[in-house]
Amino acid sequence: MKRVDVVTHDGFPQLAHVVLHRADGPSGIGESHGHATATAELLLELAQQFVGAPLSPARAATLGQTGPYGTRRADTVVSVESRAASALEMAAWDLLGNALEVPLAFALGGARAERVPVYATAVGADHVAALQDPRRVASALAGHGFSLVKLAPFTRDGAFSAELARVEEAVSTGVRIAVDLVGQFDRATAARRCARLDAVGLAWIEDPVADSLLGPLPSFLRRLDTPVCVGERCAGIHAYDRLIRDEAVGLVHLDVAWCGGLSVARTVGEVAAAHAVPVALHNDMGPVAWATSLHLAQHLGRSTLVECPSAGILETYPSIVASLPAIADGRSTPAGPGHGCTLSPSYLARARVRSVGAR
Repeated sequence: MKRVDVVTHDGFPQLAHVVLHRADGPSGIGESHGHATATAELLLELAQQFVGAPLSPARAATLGQTGPYGTRRADTVVSVESRAASALEMAAWDLLGNALEVPLAFALGGARAERVPVYATAVGADHVAALQDPRRVASALAGHGFSLVKLAPFTRDGAFSAELARVEEAVSTGVRIAVDLVGQFDRATAARRCARLDAVGLAWIEDPVADSLLGPLPSFLRRLDTPVCVGERCAGIHAYDRLIRDEAVGLVHLDVAWCGGLSVARTVGEVAAAHAVPVALHNDMGPVAWATSLHLAQHLGRSTLVECPSAGILETYPSIVASLPAIADGRSTPAGPGHGCTLSPSYLARARVRSVGAR
């Protein structure tokens, strides 16, 4: 590898990018989100180990799994180390796709689907509006091409009956609605609320309890007809393997920018498919991770879904990358080569770029 650039931006303080440059021209971009300052520092430290040498996706996965601080625990949650590993391996796969001039889905082993199902998550102003009028927010996002919308419409101290009635109104629009409880309720409260939500006709209930990563999910979830979605803050194959084998889990939530790398994400997707458990690819707020998720979903097929924050596709993403896949009828088709994303010149002009290796 000739040079590694690590990119952060004051205007987007939760994002960290790593750009790999090969001496013969091709480059690859990786991304993670959350704790970007610490993630960037770790990426710079990891870069010292491979500048001047080849970096295949397999080598990137090995570096990410060990890192400068020793091997991560097998069963763990998202950390700065798993974020850096995810970004580094994402960049290595993008570099491979660009060098071969093939889309990332094909570099991963081939595409099993052409168009990928996507869903919108109401964030930012949409989240605030959804607390009062989820029906309007769902209808507005449907107008942007989404047929499935995830809301977090419940507050810890809110009047649940009134909040539930507003969710039922959103469901009545015909847009499929998923509800995120964001782990904010104790088990007894979550049990009561999930029992009421089970009759609404939701696509799924997400993170019903706060401690879903710490052990088996509570037994009341097994009595629900509505699928339960958990796992976005897991990292490492073993943590996901436990979730997949838990009969309470209806969908596995996995984030390619957090889980520890595309090698982890691809394996988790394959294990989930073997157990007939669908995967919903989580995305907090990054366009490169979103594009990568589309390619992974295209490779996995089997109705793998990809999350898109409403403020991302409508406002934030166009400020960061030069082009984005379009959304229509609740689906999107990823573009290549690689994951198809390049950081826009206007974004780079205001970013902090630190390099390891020769320019």
